[in-house]
Amino acid sequence: MTTSQDITMFKAPEAGQSPLTQEVSGEQGYSTQLSLSEPELTMIRQLVRDQYLQRIEAHHPDKIELFRNNSIEDYHLLCHQVDHEKLWPKINRILPQQSVEKIQSLPFMKQLEKVYGAFTLADEEEVGYGEMYWRIVRPDHPTDVGPVHADYMFWDLGHGKMPANCFRVKVWLALFAEKGKSGFQFVPGSHLLDIPYIGEKRGLINKPRLLVEEKELALIPFAASPGDLIVFHDRLLHGGLVGGHKTRVSLEFTMLVPCHSEN
Repeated sequence: MTTSQDITMFKAPEAGQSPLTQEVSGEQGYSTQLSLSEPELTMIRQLVRDQYLQRIEAHHPDKIELFRNNSIEDYHLLCHQVDHEKLWPKINRILPQQSVEKIQSLPFMKQLEKVYGAFTLADEEEVGYGEMYWRIVRPDHPTDVGPVHADYMFWDLGHGKMPANCFRVKVWLALFAEKGKSGFQFVPGSHLLDIPYIGEKRGLINKPRLLVEEKELALIPFAASPGDLIVFHDRLLHGGLVGGHKTRVSLEFTMLVPCHSEN
């Protein structure tokens, strides 16, 4: 289900592009060149943990000390004490604006601005500011991640409002992950393919479902250690990777880049 807008959104590498943007917009469709420094990782982990504990306290005040005294990586050992489904809809995992602004001031974000030029963050849920949201995935719960998809499919199905003369680039970063066992998986070069899909209602949202079996896709894991990140094309097929022995936590956001800013 490719539209003319999707086709024009793909840009072949141009002379003068940075190595990162060449990888994302070229045949590869992604780049793993950037990573967080230890202070950056520590700050973002703390911002996520603060919100995590606030949500638990709001829903289960009698359990807050239990979670405060344990690592978020051990959430899967404690989750039977709370209502997981009610705790973690996406809206409860969108960081508050103040936290987003702190992350935007970090060096890795400045590096993204250096290679892409000035960009804004997508406000897909219309919270009133650019969104950064985190995911919490238990090691033995495949339902904690969605099926393989490409982000453009959600936009085509009416999820989010796209400003004119921009293209989208996604960023996913590992906060807590077991390298090669949990995190992110993807199909290199799949942004160049026309993968058939349909939209179907899941919950209250019209979401894409691929018309090919996941086992037919050449998915590979992003072997990410905490602090590693992947920048990828809006059409790249990807999904969550469930495994390991600890709870995985990641952060993601969508960059809206003015077309004239790619370099």
